Amino acid sequence: MGKINITNLTILLLFQVVLFFSCRSAPNGFEVKLLPEDVHSSVAYGTLLIDSKVNQTLIGVKCDGFERVEWHESKIDENQIMRMIQIPYPIHLVADRKYSFQPGGSHLMLFGRTRKLIEGENLRITFSFSDLSKKESYARVVK
Repeated sequence: MGKINITNLTILLLFQVVLFFSCRSAPNGFEVKLLPEDVHSSVAYGTLLIDSKVNQTLIGVKCDGFERVEWHESKIDENQIMRMIQIPYPIHLVADRKYSFQPGGSHLMLFGRTRKLIEGENLRITFSFSDLSKKESYARVVK
């Protein structure tokens, strides 16, 4: 077993705290959590509505201010430990359905922050689908 990097362990713990104890969920649009400046990742919560009459295939998500966005789910494993599991693209989404991203469930992980975030600003989130359509939403940066 390799050495545990205390910085990585601290970041992982910080994400777990955000996921477990964040009780705010965006009623309209999304929210991106404002984390300490030295943490280059964050999490987004909100609702994605697939309002088409046909199923969609999500092939990617982008968020202003970040290099990469991944869809994750939090699940309790066989040892009763909460784990984040990445759901790889492409992701098949059912027509006329709402997908909720919330603490302790599905959420968007944002990696590689490219600039300083300011509380209250809005970041564009773009969902790209296999039929080349896109759906945009905005996420307010919150503490």
